[in-house]
Amino acid sequence: MLKACSLIAVLCGIAFRAAAFSPALQQLTATSRRRTALAASSGKGFGKPAGAGGSGAGASSSFQRDEALDQLLSWSDDNGIVRGKGISVAANSKNVGGGVGIRINRPGKAGDEVMSIPRNVVVSSQDALSSLTTEEVDIVTNTLKSDGLDTYASEFFLMLRLLQEVAAYKGRADRQGGGTLGPWLDSLPTEFDMGIYFDDLERSYLPQLASKLLDLQERQLAAFRKACDALADHDGKHATLFETDDDSKCAADGDTVKWAFSIVFSRSWRSPSNSEDARMVPLADNFNHGEEANVIVEEPEGDSGVTRVVLKNDDVERGTELKLSYGPGYDPSRFLIIFGFFDETVREVFCGVAFTDPSEELVRLGASDRSSMIYRDDGAISNAVWDSTLYVTLAQKPDEQRAFYEARINDDAELFQALHRKYRLEIALSLKNHAEAVLQTEYLVPTDQELSKINVKEHPQLPMILKHNRFMRKVFGNVKDRLEKQVLLEVEKRRAEVKDEVEKGA
Repeated sequence: MLKACSLIAVLCGIAFRAAAFSPALQQLTATSRRRTALAASSGKGFGKPAGAGGSGAGASSSFQRDEALDQLLSWSDDNGIVRGKGISVAANSKNVGGGVGIRINRPGKAGDEVMSIPRNVVVSSQDALSSLTTEEVDIVTNTLKSDGLDTYASEFFLMLRLLQEVAAYKGRADRQGGGTLGPWLDSLPTEFDMGIYFDDLERSYLPQLASKLLDLQERQLAAFRKACDALADHDGKHATLFETDDDSKCAADGDTVKWAFSIVFSRSWRSPSNSEDARMVPLADNFNHGEEANVIVEEPEGDSGVTRVVLKNDDVERGTELKLSYGPGYDPSRFLIIFGFFDETVREVFCGVAFTDPSEELVRLGASDRSSMIYRDDGAISNAVWDSTLYVTLAQKPDEQRAFYEARINDDAELFQALHRKYRLEIALSLKNHAEAVLQTEYLVPTDQELSKINVKEHPQLPMILKHNRFMRKVFGNVKDRLEKQVLLEVEKRRAEVKDEVEKGA
């Protein structure tokens, strides 16, 4: 039996303090699927770094990328990776900075196989576990547990397996022979745009959510380094895997552990048939992200079958780029930190309003579901945001609060809408204050004068961060504008009601 693999990256959400009813900060952390973002560094082979940023790497690095890609495709053919009819893997000029994309050059329908990858070329954390003693496994898991990060043990073991493959590859006289993963290893990036590579200036423009995600990423890397040291101290045979090497053919800066960490967290997922198995699948890691994904990954229940990528949708047109979802787009900061890109196609974002220890009632109203608590790019506000805010607003009127909740649960539309109309002004003011607080403190953008003093070439990720911030400011600005109009409308209604009451009293 096959299971569809939902390719969702690490999700770490940090709630923003809403000004009106001041819920405390809440951290929601969930370990789930990881995917890769083929950003500016995509397609660079070992020891072939190119200029970072969005302008591309130039003719020389383009040639190197194409050469590495040709070798990868030849290797994949020789090792049983099958591409479906009309499937091409090629340089994608539409990507920021270059990179690779996968297209279908014929019409397609749901279920059509795009590619299949045999288990013997899949890189798995389970393979690393089989190379370690029980004591060594315990050393790693206990070290990670001491930092509260043992849920990422599978990613550590996958990183270990990757470094074992690199060491075996470097030791081969025949770089192309004997079933080595060499050409795939050569295709992996040596430079990255993810959060741990941001410099101090770039970090100063990160919003709160992105900063919290970056803090988690840095804690993960520090814990992985500690686990590497503990493993090397236990048995010196592991030490050479983790050594910093200025002549390294994988890490551009010689930091082998940081390179392997970056590869794993941007290019792997947990197997749907075994949630403890983190995997990287050669060639399938070249699918770009799409909010509206048109392919899915299927993996067998056992550990010996073939991983298949199939079309998700009917009526896929000739020439369409095939894309996987790296996770929901309503947290753009997550893509910024984990993968190092900004998804310009996103149309809905998390509203930033969250609640500490939400009650069962708030949960049922959608308050803890980020996919429900959203603002649209045109400023529209989801029902879950309105409902949750009203429920909290009514905390000082418990009878009405209970009546509102029961009306919502029992589909009493008349009472439900009546209470919304009664307190529409209070809700709109609360959300408007929150939006204004966000715009004052989050998603900062320098003035033209300030930007003119910054050498962007020295801060290559700054343009991407600022593009993200400008988009988010536009969303929250549109929300604020809508709410201001709503407030004015509700104030006029209140005035009219007061006037009517006065006239009736007279």
